[in-house]
Amino acid sequence: MTFDGGLDVASIDTAIGEGYSAGIANFRQRLMAAKLGVNPAATVAAATALWIRLAKPESAFDVVFDLLAGGGAGRLQPIWAGAEPDNIIPQSDAVVDPDGVDTDSFLQLFAALIVEG
Repeated sequence: MTFDGGLDVASIDTAIGEGYSAGIANFRQRLMAAKLGVNPAATVAAATALWIRLAKPESAFDVVFDLLAGGGAGRLQPIWAGAEPDNIIPQSDAVVDPDGVDTDSFLQLFAALIVEG
């Protein structure tokens, strides 16, 4: 039996503005702007509509939704929906279960392992 390791990091900012962590909100806005090719505004007067909409989570979601609905505007592409059902190649048992384990005998194997322990 194997287990994957994990490490979680939590960032807590004490500067709260309008119910949001100011540092995390600014990081999210700049990260999304960088991914979408939106230039960060140096001043309020220089801010573009996209930059302003990226400031809040709800309007940032709407930016992505609106861009996708409009074809992406060269900024993003929709996620591939996958192959059509008639284009999927059936797999053999060897590919589906590469270890070749007979799943019908799991209960007996588990019982044997418990008895050994």
